[in-house]
Amino acid sequence: MPVRRARAAEVHALPVVDALSLSRPPNLPSRIRDALGFISGGVGSVLDDQRGVGLCAIMSRGALIFSPAVQPNPKHFASSRPVARINFFISHSWSAGRLDKYAGLLYRFNLVPALVAMHVAALAAAFGFAAGVLPPMATLACVDLPGVRVPFGAYCQLAGTATFVSVLIGWGWILALVEAMGLIARTDCFVDKMCINQHDSDAKARGIDQIGRFLRNSEELLILWSPDYFMRLWCCFEVAVYLHFLRLGDNEPGALKRQSSAQMAQQRRKIEIVPLPLAKADLLLAAICTLGPLFFRM
Repeated sequence: MPVRRARAAEVHALPVVDALSLSRPPNLPSRIRDALGFISGGVGSVLDDQRGVGLCAIMSRGALIFSPAVQPNPKHFASSRPVARINFFISHSWSAGRLDKYAGLLYRFNLVPALVAMHVAALAAAFGFAAGVLPPMATLACVDLPGVRVPFGAYCQLAGTATFVSVLIGWGWILALVEAMGLIARTDCFVDKMCINQHDSDAKARGIDQIGRFLRNSEELLILWSPDYFMRLWCCFEVAVYLHFLRLGDNEPGALKRQSSAQMAQQRRKIEIVPLPLAKADLLLAAICTLGPLFFRM
């Protein structure tokens, strides 16, 4: 009887853990508990270990930073800065190709501005040609009216195509220039190789331990999806933790208060998935539709 009572007392003494919350189960190693993001400090405070990097630096040289063959150097870490809030936490599988990720980033951030700029440039060229500001390049015989020649100028095709290619590739630099002028707020992204110090073992371990906090302070989880994405443990971990904080909101971790579906819809956090094969196909289609008119006489 005394043994049974002792065992019953031990059972009642065990802590009650909410299965839907991440409330520091005592049997987890400290590194895992820290990686879940439960470290002193609040949401929205500027932290030395929490850093963000601009799109210009990420997509530099064809998003070379995503190549596994490229070793991190101090310049990569120096391109990031301490931030209070991360706009995009970029989650990806390191086994996916660098150019595939570059295509995904172009599709997500650059394609729409490039298409808008292309149409604006083409319309401006058309109005300039119609108003006589731009001289005709040649005169062509009119098929319907024999003996009549009409002026011809390929300004729309040339201006539209040149603008599309320039903005598609250089939108990150354009955005960085506008941000430097203070006209818009800076867009800060999280990329592990650039935002975690890779040359200081202690700082690197501390940064890895705070992945959960970085996710909690991110407005959007941007998933560069590849076929093996959900076969990677770290990718699954990032999605699971972000889903947890998406449900929890800005309440304290482990709190019993949960957000309703309406509250989840009102908050700024969201998950966006960019399938890399689809991004490549869309970019190819946009390039064909944009460059195609250059090979036809309109």
